[in-house]
Amino acid sequence: MRAILTVFAKEFRENLRERRTLFSALILGPLLGPLIFAAGLSLRLERGLEEGERPIALAVAHGERAPNLLAFLRQYAVVVTSVDYDAAAARAAVRSATRSFWP
Repeated sequence: MRAILTVFAKEFRENLRERRTLFSALILGPLLGPLIFAAGLSLRLERGLEEGERPIALAVAHGERAPNLLAFLRQYAVVVTSVDYDAAAARAAVRSATRSFWP
């Protein structure tokens, strides 16, 4: 255990003598690390706000059966498009849209 402490003390002293090590340990890590993190977070928030402002498009079959639901969706800026699908066509449309999101 004493040998490990001796080697650690020697390496620590050598690192204090080197200016590049001091610069990277004291300047780059504590100062630039949080700045880079904050810049990345800010960029992600800006892109998230842009995505959140786009309207959502929704295809609805048999919308006349749920007028309150359609009114609710339109209240929150959902673009509702009425489609005349039978049950098989609706399933096929859901499957084709799902494939584009999931491999």
